[in-house]
Amino acid sequence: MTLSAIKSRRGGGRAFRAALVSGAASLPLCVSAAFAQQGAPADEIVVTGSRISRGALDAPQPLQQFSGEDVINSGEANLIDFLADIPALQGSVVPEDTTGAGLGDGGLSLLNLRNLGVDRTLVLVNGRRHVGASPGTAAVDVDSIPRLLIKNVDVVTGASSAVYGSDAVSGVVNFVLDEEFDGVELDVAGASINQGLEDFNYRFSGLIGKNLLDDRLNVYLSAEYEEGDEVLERDLSPFLNDALLFNVDVDPAGNPVDGVTDNILLAGNLTSISRPTGGILTLAHDIRQNGITDGINIPFVSCAPASLTSGNCFIIDPGFSFQFAPGGASVLPNFGTFRDPTGTLRTIVQNGSGDVLSSFRDSRLPENDALRFQAGASFKLTPNIKAFVEGKYVRENVLDSFQPAFFDVQLLPIAAGAPAPGLTALTAFAIGNVNPFLPANVQAAILGNTRTTFASTAVNAAPTGTVADPRAQIRVFTTDFGGRPQDLQRETLRFVGGFKGDAEKALFFNNFNWEIGYTYGEVKDRNDEIGTIDVERLQNAVDAVTDTAGLVNGVAGQTVCRVQLLAAQGVAGFDPTDPNIAGCIPGSLFGQGGLTPTIPYVLTSIGRTNENRQHDVLAFASGELFDLWGAGPIGVAFGGEYRRESAQGTVEFQDTDPRVLFANTGSDFAKRDFDVTEGFFEAAIPLLSDLPMIKKLEAGGAVRVSDYSTIGTVTTWNANGLWEINDSLKLRGTYGTAVRAPNLDELFAPASQTFIQINDPCSQPIINATADPVIQANRIANCALLGVPASYVDPNPGTSNPGNNAGNPFLLEERSRSYTASLIWTPRQIENFSLVVDFFNIRIQDAIAAAGIQSVVNLCVDGNVPNTPFCNTFSRDPGTFEITDFIQGAVNFSSIETRGIDFAARYSFDLASGWWAKDGAIPGSLTFNARGTYLLRRNDFANIVDPTDATELDGNLVGGTNYPRVRFLFTTAWEYKNLRLSHDLDFQTSTEINESNAFLVNTDSGLEPFSETGRFAQHDLTAVYTINDNFTVRAGVVNLFDKEPPVQVGFVDDFDLFGRRYFIGAGASF
Repeated sequence: MTLSAIKSRRGGGRAFRAALVSGAASLPLCVSAAFAQQGAPADEIVVTGSRISRGALDAPQPLQQFSGEDVINSGEANLIDFLADIPALQGSVVPEDTTGAGLGDGGLSLLNLRNLGVDRTLVLVNGRRHVGASPGTAAVDVDSIPRLLIKNVDVVTGASSAVYGSDAVSGVVNFVLDEEFDGVELDVAGASINQGLEDFNYRFSGLIGKNLLDDRLNVYLSAEYEEGDEVLERDLSPFLNDALLFNVDVDPAGNPVDGVTDNILLAGNLTSISRPTGGILTLAHDIRQNGITDGINIPFVSCAPASLTSGNCFIIDPGFSFQFAPGGASVLPNFGTFRDPTGTLRTIVQNGSGDVLSSFRDSRLPENDALRFQAGASFKLTPNIKAFVEGKYVRENVLDSFQPAFFDVQLLPIAAGAPAPGLTALTAFAIGNVNPFLPANVQAAILGNTRTTFASTAVNAAPTGTVADPRAQIRVFTTDFGGRPQDLQRETLRFVGGFKGDAEKALFFNNFNWEIGYTYGEVKDRNDEIGTIDVERLQNAVDAVTDTAGLVNGVAGQTVCRVQLLAAQGVAGFDPTDPNIAGCIPGSLFGQGGLTPTIPYVLTSIGRTNENRQHDVLAFASGELFDLWGAGPIGVAFGGEYRRESAQGTVEFQDTDPRVLFANTGSDFAKRDFDVTEGFFEAAIPLLSDLPMIKKLEAGGAVRVSDYSTIGTVTTWNANGLWEINDSLKLRGTYGTAVRAPNLDELFAPASQTFIQINDPCSQPIINATADPVIQANRIANCALLGVPASYVDPNPGTSNPGNNAGNPFLLEERSRSYTASLIWTPRQIENFSLVVDFFNIRIQDAIAAAGIQSVVNLCVDGNVPNTPFCNTFSRDPGTFEITDFIQGAVNFSSIETRGIDFAARYSFDLASGWWAKDGAIPGSLTFNARGTYLLRRNDFANIVDPTDATELDGNLVGGTNYPRVRFLFTTAWEYKNLRLSHDLDFQTSTEINESNAFLVNTDSGLEPFSETGRFAQHDLTAVYTINDNFTVRAGVVNLFDKEPPVQVGFVDDFDLFGRRYFIGAGASF
């Protein structure tokens, strides 16, 4: 049996990966264009985008449809990897996006339609809501859906809130599952997930179903196990390619062109001396090179002992810095043949010392294993009434790691009997400058250090002398403690039950259908941050002293913690029975291995449990009313829905001691919930039919009224029209509104720690550099009113400020308007050809977006008077005036607009029947399939200061997200007997990284060759062979030519990072 004859079985070729139902009117996977043109009746079904039964070709909104066979045969390790290659879903969250510092999101797979955000994409399963995967959100982890049950994945563009409710702003993705499977199906797959055949993903899937009791009862069970290896960044070729662009000449604003190239590309032997293994210590000094003045040295008078933590005092420079070998011996750093010449720290060197840029064990793909079960049953109570039930359980374990914790530790003179200063930040603290672990030469250099003083900060200011300054700073990654792993277990539970029925006639309706069902969903996760550092204990441990009198342990000359010696001396506030003091183990920051003894004292663990719950009751009915004028009966659907969502989270410590932890866990998420009651109505009204140039003309629309406990009552609606000119040509259009109610996370998220570098607008250098004279004057006046002295200079201008992200309970709903227009062409003259073109335009207003703390801090002082609401979101140290804490949240201030064109085409023909066959027939058939998106416009209005300021994203790569003007997938498939070979070309046009017009002004830039990504094309091959009616095997290559991202792009996931890799699989059906 050929593949064409068993399309209902798994194992169909990847040529069908682009099933041409884009625009809804193109063809279902199993309906050929020729068959449709012959006028065969289409089954009346409920298609995604409407609750009115109609033919699949008459769906009211643009629809792309992909089959379960497409997913299985794609060779992708995860369902999301297949879906994220669909141009409309480019920008979806894939597992490699979830590693790193993010908390509890490891392994999530979240769809992002039109790059408008995962929270604006509504995901349904069989037209029903699914519980969200992250605390307080509605975004669904689509990899929790069993693959063998998937019949189709429907992607609908445009406002769909009137039909489905909140969150359907950019559209809907509906997973249509087989609820009445009869048979046995097995599938096994293995794939390399990184070049080099070292890291793999395996999946074992099974599905069994049976019709019983004369087909009145159907039961099925699906089971799936999947396991994937961790992929480290240092194992990926793009990460090992240590090429970087360097700014080597920063020109003054008034003289951008001086004949010196501003930027160069260097590759090979690049290392970082910022925090090399073992740490780097720098003596206090007052001069650094300044790129703004093309390398002229300028002094920093702010580097004074009163400014204990000033970053300006400790720039890593030759003659002032020491590295440490394992064991603690000092070595002088090698600054190589090239050093990044601009900026403050300038820590990248070539052919020097330090660590290679990919040295740490950051995960790019998390290690994971998942177990997925789903079972269901349906029973015909009567010939027209059916009861149904299904249950799903998914358990997933995810492990990923991030770079080690990092610290800037100052070494200061501390008087005998005095304690070290308290923590200045979570990543910065001070210890004494006399330390028994310091090598003798470094100890002597610190104590004998002198710093040059200057009369002013003017360029080339004359020195006025020197001053003793026995301070130093060590910058270090705590590699002895390992990375920062997160161990996450996530469990998903979902239950659906209800009744549905049909009747040829009921009351005023013909072809009446109804359904009432209840859905319960629950996601629980526990995330453990293993090896979390107690920063206060770390400070105690590394602030070591010599107990000359043996007061602590009775051993004279023993190295002890300063806090232990103070307790032994009876200093007030230091209790020798305090576990933080009694248990202190001294350790060294100077050289690898020095912190290992402190592990039992310093490290702890912290866990967080989260829970999402969803209750949803949905009842609706549809049918046909009268036919008033002979164009066809009016179709209507109506119903109601009640939904309740809740979320909560709890932090659990390893012990009950008060801890100051280097962790992201934050505080408890107190239980919060909301509910919504909704009513909806939809109609499809035939206007004309069977007339010249009007085979069918139809208008329709929908309205939904929703009453939220959080935002009150909102109304959404849409209108649509379909004009079928003849059997070959259809036109369709929609216009509609949508809303998205703020989710529980946006409203009530507890404070969670974050780190952001802030350019303090009250700092003298920032004020002096402010170009707008009005804003400059306002800053001077308002900062004075806030108590900040005019001479204030931010002591840590290059470091991140600790703060918190938190929810905003005063958020309102987002609102959007969208319209679409479609052309569907299936010409009789070209057999087996179809073309669909869909135009879309979406604009979102009052979009919920984070108000960046930098903007908030600026707005505090940029107006005529201090803006109290903004000023209240951050705090300053009353002594140093440095910003020490802030709260960053979301507000309704942004807007987004996007418009573009989706296109899809399919053409197939028999090679033996063409003119090219000549004397000998060419065997087999050939199919061409193309789908893609042309992005016409994408603007984000996210400037809280100026809401009319648009950021043009179309054709650009901005903030790590790619917005190519054109992206398409072109599939060519050859089929002969039981063999199908296919080739996929995934292509995207070049996107702009830097504004090209800038090079017309600044001809010295040097960035023009790197201003664009260049066109990117990835080639995949797939072979599928059907052994017999029951068995199919498949194999293929992903990224055949090992295409890598351009070096100037960085590590954007829209470009394949994992190189050439292979897959193999087999399926059996009985």
